Amino acid sequence: MWVLGSERELADGLEHGELDIAIGGFADDTPWVSQAGVTRPYGESLDKHGKTIKHVMLVPPGENSFLLKLDSFLLTLKESQ
Repeated sequence: MWVLGSERELADGLEHGELDIAIGGFADDTPWVSQAGVTRPYGESLDKHGKTIKHVMLVPPGENSFLLKLDSFLLTLKESQ
């Protein structure tokens, strides 16, 4: 199931076990690191000032195995480019 929400709503959903992953719009300098695990960057975009934003995914806190698998997958994708 897809869930739409603000960054705060999605981070809260992860923290309370209501979501398995949050993707979209999260930057690598996200303030939600205390509420979620953060993957390695999977993509980049430019903000309105031309600064590069590296995008990451968030997973529930304590999901280290899931986070490791995601990071390994993202690393494999990067190496194949």
